[in-house]
Amino acid sequence: MNNISQIFENAFLRSINTKKDCLKIGFDELEKMGIIISESIKKGGKLFLCGNGGSAADAQHLAAELLIRLKPDFDRSPLPAISLALDTSTITACANDYSFNDLF
Repeated sequence: MNNISQIFENAFLRSINTKKDCLKIGFDELEKMGIIISESIKKGGKLFLCGNGGSAADAQHLAAELLIRLKPDFDRSPLPAISLALDTSTITACANDYSFNDLF
């Protein structure tokens, strides 16, 4: 096996092991988060998402999916979700003038 193949195999194995670890731990905390988020939305709240680097892009993508829809063949009302990574002027000004610790 060449070096590139080994890199891919190791990445896949790490991903598999992470998923196995999640199965061992269970999903109680994720269920609690889902309940808190759904109850908040039912009461008129919004889901705020954030991230740094690629995770900021993930937050923006998830917000778009919740606002629009997850499946093209299923039309539903939008879920109020906002990515905090969209205002680059504010983000960079805050990080520059203060710090990233003060941003969110």
